[in-house]
Formats: sequence, C-alpha cells, structure tokens
Amino acid sequence: MNEERPGLFKIFLIFLKMGATAFGGNVAMVAAIRREISIKRKWVSDEEILDLMVVGNILPGPLATNVVFACGKILNGAAGAFLALFAVTLPSFVLMCFLSWAYFRLGENTTLTSVMNGILPCVAAIIASAGWELYKKNVKGWIQHVIVIGAGSALLVWKGFYVTLFIVSAAAIIGRFLLYKKREQKLQLPKESVKSIFILPAVVIIIFAVLFFPPDFSLIFTKLRSIALTFGSMSVTLFGGGYVFIPAMKSVVVDKLSWLSAREFSEGIALGQVTPGPIMISSVFIGWKVAGLKGAAMAAVSLFIPPAVLMYVAQHFMNRLKNNDGVESVFKGVRPAVIGMIFASVWVVFASGTISIPAVAIFAVALAVSVWKNPEPIFLIVASGIAGWLIW
Repeated sequence: MNEERPGLFKIFLIFLKMGATAFGGNVAMVAAIRREISIKRKWVSDEEILDLMVVGNILPGPLATNVVFACGKILNGAAGAFLALFAVTLPSFVLMCFLSWAYFRLGENTTLTSVMNGILPCVAAIIASAGWELYKKNVKGWIQHVIVIGAGSALLVWKGFYVTLFIVSAAAIIGRFLLYKKREQKLQLPKESVKSIFILPAVVIIIFAVLFFPPDFSLIFTKLRSIALTFGSMSVTLFGGGYVFIPAMKSVVVDKLSWLSAREFSEGIALGQVTPGPIMISSVFIGWKVAGLKGAAMAAVSLFIPPAVLMYVAQHFMNRLKNNDGVESVFKGVRPAVIGMIFASVWVVFASGTISIPAVAIFAVALAVSVWKNPEPIFLIVASGIAGWLIW
C-alpha cells in the first residue's frame, strides 16, 4: 500500500468524479471506491475496503456513504472524511435539486405523468432484482427463509416506521438465540486511547438535542427542524441500505406528516434512481417539497451525517466487531429481515403507479433483463420512460 496520502483537494476531485459517474447505488459506489483508491492509487488496501463494507453493512444508514466517510478518514482524518462525503454526494444533490424543481414546477404535466407511469414499474423491478441477488447470497436455512417471509409480510400488513424497528429487533433476537454458534470471543475496544473518537459524535448529538428544544423562530426554521429530526432519526435506526428505507420513509413522510402524496413519493424515489451516487439522495426531493433548497440541503445532511459518524467511531474497533460471533449471529437474523423489507418496498413503489397490463409487462421485462444481464439502472429507466410515453 502506498504510504503517501493525498491532500484534501485531491480527495475532493477523486470522490467528486466517483459521485458523478457511479450509477447503480451502493454496489456501484463501493466498486468505484475500490477501483480509484485501491487498485489505481493503492492508498487503501482491498482488505481495508472489505472490512469497511462488513462494518458498513452492520451499521444503520446507507452503505455507500458510510464507506466513503471511513475511506476519507483513513486518507486525511476528519477533514478528509467530511470532504469525501461532501464531494461524492454533490453531483447527485445538484441534479436531484434540478429534477425536484422541474418536477414541482411542471406539476400535473401529462407527458411527465406518462413517462413516470413507465418508470415506476421499472424501479420496482430494479429493487426486486437487488433483493433477489441478496436473497441468493444471504438466505440459507429454513429459519432465515421464514424471517424473509415474515418481515416482508409484516411490513406490508401493518406498515409504519415503528413496525420496521420491531421487525429488525425481533429478527436480531431470533438470530442471537437460534442462529448463534458459540465461540469464546468478546467485543472489546482496542487498548489504544479512544477518547478522541467520541468528540465528533458528541457534537452531532448536541446539535440534534438542541433541535428538540428550539426557540420560537420563523416558519422556515420550524420546517427545517422537522426535516432534520425526521431524517436524522430514521438514518440511525434503519438497517440494510436505501431500499429498506422506502416503506418506512413512506409511512412517515406520506402517511404521518403528509408532506407528499403517495404518487409524489414514489416518483421522487424514481428520480433518485436516475441520478448517480447514493440511492437515498431521494430524500432531497422530499426536503425540496417541504422547504425548497434549504429543505433539500437539510434532508441530505440529516440523512447522511449521523450514520457516517457512527461509522467513524466503529472503525476504531472494526476487527473486534466484525469477528465477534455474537454480533454475527444477530445479523444472521437481521439480514434476511432486511431482504424481506426490500421485497415489501417493491410493492410500495409498483402500487403507487398505474396498475395495468402495460405496467406489469414493463415490470416483468425490466426484472428479467436486470436478473439476466444486470445493466446500469439508468438505461432501463430511460427505456421504460420512453415506453411509458408511447403507451399512456
């Protein structure tokens, strides 16, 4: 591994490039990180990146941005971590802001409605394909199969953010007691001093605590506070990446807060699939609807920063965490629950569009192509949008 580490400007340029070109969500982003900073520049070893992926999967929040934040920290400390995260989300943030502005400005445009009627079943198929790949790799025994079915069914029947938390907790308990293989290991912090690593989390906690008891300022402050608390709380309590966020986020921003209609929410998710970078940049769409550009920025910061900070802390005792059998047994239960919730999100997205024979056909074709060839999602989305424009 190359001992010469990059300066902040170089970190910014490299992660900006990745953020502008990595279509396909978490997997594409992590592959781009490995290509740019491990294979080409040898700043970080393949083993380090794999370790970060393991811990990033264990922790809540988007995997891609968690790994980006940790890589930035390895390259140039806390400044490198924040700069890498800012650079990698900047292209998709700017594009999503433009798409949000255009969407709400056009309103009930018939052409846009026709295009989205084609895109929504395609996005549902892309999510289904991702869930199927995870299912094949992670679900082995009958207990895990039951967890998949139970988690997906529970989320569809009862819905709600707290139902999601209950599903994850129940799956963790099942994994701990039914899938545990005993070995004498304990989760421990390394012997080195860890005092400094808790400074950053403390600052973030203080900021969000202040938001709970704000002075009575303007309406825009109230809106921004609500956005920060909503996305900040979800970001540290949901596991499994962007697709798992969809049903839980819908229950909060559509059913509870009424910030968007169900149709607007699913179309925002679809627009997020058009952009490069992290999948959950769709939160920008919601923030834009509530409070314009300020709301979009607050949504992005609140969703990505808290779990990234958890990753910052976890990196200091990464080896202990990923090798602990107790922790692994818990996630043998959580992983299939996450997969079940991903399958539930397929229906959430599909049902928000026009349910018809053409929609089913677009879903079937997009799913078959995704499973067979695994192309970049952007190509499927564009083709489906054209099909929607021609059919509806």
